[in-house]
Amino acid sequence: MIHRHTEKLCERITRYANARTIFDLGAATAALGRDVANDYVLNKSYDSLEREDFDVAMVAASAGAGQVWHLTKHVRWVAPAFKRIPISWMVKHAGKGMRVFFRHLLETQEDTRMLMAAVRSPTSKTTATRTIVHEIMDSRLPNSEKTFERVFEDVSTVIGAGSDTTASVLRLIFFHLFSPTEMLKRLREELSAATSPLDLRTLEQLPYLNAILMEGLRLSPAIATRMARITPDSGLTYDKWHIPAATPVGMTLILIHSNEYLYSEPRRFNPDRWMDSDARKKVDKTFVPFSKGTRNCLGMQ
Repeated sequence: MIHRHTEKLCERITRYANARTIFDLGAATAALGRDVANDYVLNKSYDSLEREDFDVAMVAASAGAGQVWHLTKHVRWVAPAFKRIPISWMVKHAGKGMRVFFRHLLETQEDTRMLMAAVRSPTSKTTATRTIVHEIMDSRLPNSEKTFERVFEDVSTVIGAGSDTTASVLRLIFFHLFSPTEMLKRLREELSAATSPLDLRTLEQLPYLNAILMEGLRLSPAIATRMARITPDSGLTYDKWHIPAATPVGMTLILIHSNEYLYSEPRRFNPDRWMDSDARKKVDKTFVPFSKGTRNCLGMQ
């Protein structure tokens, strides 16, 4: 499924290249992440890769949603108030870019309802493609956890978490690879020498490809904001400070990854820092693009 969407992206890029036409690679990358995530979660891609502008308005809408997210962390009534506004009203009155976002939201809501109805139907085919909706509805969760509102929260969260984060890492990597350096040539040589077909197991064994991915993740971790936690009942000791129990604490991943005491020239995109296995082991505990522990990212693999 991932190969199919990636090949579609390559076909679009080839057409633009042959026509010597400028296009927005960032929007194209976001469209790839969105189509893959939607296809995986709902078995429907919505074909952002087929759009002439790659649904570039969705990129701006995601950035806007991020700003709202920051606000809701401090002003708690904002999110509930927004959720009470009918989406049909937003489609009618929002700006052009946001209308695209809200139309997509309406469509994913309808598709989620249809999948839920299909699961509940006694005549539903057992050969139907399984989705996250099927897994939730067939699980042992109580019925109170299987309402449309609850299921759609999971659907939209997983789609957003799987698409925007992947796209942001790839955008950063593409920017540096297509800058005037030897990195792109070196990566192409490694890929050309690899055994065909380039399946996941083969790709995982390519050292420079994986070094590039790790460097991209270092400079663009999935969550850019402070991740809040509550200290345990025993409290927490950090250096010379003792933090009492039940105290909110947090850290920002990008501040760790850009710490010059941990990474030399931290602002520089340098995949070679990961090519030395000994140096790689030294920063293993400080490389946390998916966080650590029991609350780490479900999608890190």
